[in-house]
Amino acid sequence: MKRRRRRRWWLVAAIAIVIVAAGVTAGLLWFGRDKTPAVRYLTATAATGTISQSVQADFTLTTARNEMTIVLGSGSSSTSSSSSMTGSTSTTGASLTTGSAASGGLATYAALTAFDPSSPSPSPSSATTSTPSPTPTPTRTGIPTPTPSGSGTPAPTQGSSRGTAGGGSSTSSGSSGSSSSTTSSSVSGVVTRITLPAGSTPRTLQALLKVSGKPLFAFVSSTPLYKTLSVDLSAGSQVANVKVLQRALKVRGYHTGGISGAFTSTTESALKAWQADHGASKTGKVSTSQFIWLPRGAMLNAWQVDVGSQISGQTTVATVAFPRTLVAQALITQADISSLKVGQKAQLTIDGYAGDAFTGSISRIDDQPATSSSTGGSSSSTQYTITIATVDLPKIAKSGMTGTLEVVIAQRDNVLLVPTSAVYGTSSVPLVRVMIDGKPTYRQVETGMSTSASTQIASGLTEGEVVVTGQYSDGTSSGSGSSGLGFPGLGGGAVRGSGGQGGFPAPPGGGQ
Repeated sequence: MKRRRRRRWWLVAAIAIVIVAAGVTAGLLWFGRDKTPAVRYLTATAATGTISQSVQADFTLTTARNEMTIVLGSGSSSTSSSSSMTGSTSTTGASLTTGSAASGGLATYAALTAFDPSSPSPSPSSATTSTPSPTPTPTRTGIPTPTPSGSGTPAPTQGSSRGTAGGGSSTSSGSSGSSSSTTSSSVSGVVTRITLPAGSTPRTLQALLKVSGKPLFAFVSSTPLYKTLSVDLSAGSQVANVKVLQRALKVRGYHTGGISGAFTSTTESALKAWQADHGASKTGKVSTSQFIWLPRGAMLNAWQVDVGSQISGQTTVATVAFPRTLVAQALITQADISSLKVGQKAQLTIDGYAGDAFTGSISRIDDQPATSSSTGGSSSSTQYTITIATVDLPKIAKSGMTGTLEVVIAQRDNVLLVPTSAVYGTSSVPLVRVMIDGKPTYRQVETGMSTSASTQIASGLTEGEVVVTGQYSDGTSSGSGSSGLGFPGLGGGAVRGSGGQGGFPAPPGGGQ
């Protein structure tokens, strides 16, 4: 009997437990069947600020000038014709040439020669000394800008139309055109000393080397030294170079007058005093028998002669480079190229050196595309090369470095802005959702300039109002929090979902 009673009691208890569990489960399902998750909103505050549209691109730093060559020569005259690459050439005095990578020729730079424009140019038959090896035709094409890949011709630069030392006009290598000629006193002999080591940056009046015991000095300026500087200069002639001379003499304590650019007897006396102290002939003149002209920014790259080398005919004695004369080149798509123009400012940053940003301006926009690809006969990707003249380069800048640049093409200040993620609807009927009493309310607005980050609100919204940029519930989200855009009260981490535009429910009345 006792066993039967115990079994009945356990059976009743088990049945009661099952009934209670079923009731609790049913209650939970019943009371929670219509309950929806709470919706929370990501918001931002409309604020006044600046919005700008810009063109961004990757760039590469490259040298603005090709390596140049210092050539010393002897004889009484020189003649070169740009119509032939094989004609004989005789060089007098010293000259400076630069290689053109695009054309394969040499461009003779006006320097180290005494030239009288009133003197007739010697005829080709007057050349009496032939070069020991074939020499490319010297022409004056200006300081060449590096040609990006895909461009067929070297980029011209300002000043490229100036003539050669002999007054000849500029022509490209191998093309028919005018000839150039130069005359100078002879520079020949044996190299007895190399004074300035390779890697140095020459300064005006600094000794470079000695030939047969006679020193040759650097003359560094932006204007070619195309005639002898002396009291015989006509008024207003070679003013820039005379100023360079006067400054150099003043720094060394020889010139006590002003920097006028006029070669007076005071300048002559100062120059003679300096020549006497430095083992040079006291001529009171800056001539190509004593001075070698170099453009500003030139660095002595390498000597091509040693002590004991013979200078005769036409001898290359050194090469110079321009390590600090760098430009940035970038490829711009055809969609953006029409927005750019020469003179526009650019902000540049070298990869890995965000703290060393620098500025520049567009100096050249190529007319011909650098790259172009097509699909089915229609162009799908065309890019053009732009060149940026740089300003205030950081010390770490070197040729070949890469980075990003930005050119602002439009900007508006003191306008009302919201994150672009807060604007939806259509282009003709843009909408925002404004938080009023904790609930979003649809409002039509008028928009202005827009970027991927922010949009200008021209009307329909006032500063300080809070707009919805996204929403989330139970760990899911929609819209965009636009985190980090600098708008107060901004949420973050949301992503766009489905539903209305930007993941929002469609507004009533079909979006009106």
